[in-house]
Amino acid sequence: MKLYHYAAKPFEVIDMTKCDGFWMTTINPEQEEMLNEVGASGSSWVAVCELDTDNLEVADGNTNYDVEDFMAQQADADYQICRYDGFADYAVVNPELVKIIEWIKL
Repeated sequence: MKLYHYAAKPFEVIDMTKCDGFWMTTINPEQEEMLNEVGASGSSWVAVCELDTDNLEVADGNTNYDVEDFMAQQADADYQICRYDGFADYAVVNPELVKIIEWIKL
């Protein structure tokens, strides 16, 4: 599955000490009318990411807060999904599940 991570600058390694979950969204940069929904204000870069959801267990989350705590309660889950009207956000706490394919300057 192709997802997008918005950031202030590109990086090579996902550093989980800086976040409670690595967040990605289904909102791609071409959906200009949806970009105001992206939570990373000040983002000037977007990482095109790949998450293979076929062999992973999902936890349906209703919040974008306390991802680590939520995921700790979902013993078998590999990632969290929050569904909204017209898009979804995904969060993982294991960076090995995410492959950054490319960075695009906005």
